[in-house]
Amino acid sequence: MLMENLISLQGFMNENPVIFVALLIWSLAWKGVALWKSARLSHKTWFIALLIVNTIGILEIIYIYFVARKYSLVTRIESAEDEKIGVGKNGNTSDNGGSGSGSEN
Repeated sequence: MLMENLISLQGFMNENPVIFVALLIWSLAWKGVALWKSARLSHKTWFIALLIVNTIGILEIIYIYFVARKYSLVTRIESAEDEKIGVGKNGNTSDNGGSGSGSEN
């Protein structure tokens, strides 16, 4: 059974090299983006799963558009909130070492 499948796959590759190369490029492109995003977001389990499992880009697309996007939005929101808080603290006169707070008397 396995040998028949391998012969069938080899026959497909020999008969349709353009389709095979297109599928290979498609899969590698999605895999590269998904692995990069999972590494940047420190998703070790996803990284290993994406590295080992080959689904011709299906698992990679699911990860990029559903999982990684959710964490990217959370990270952007958190960093935006941190920036707002940081700007608010720096803009306060009480954070300037007491100047303008009336403690100079």
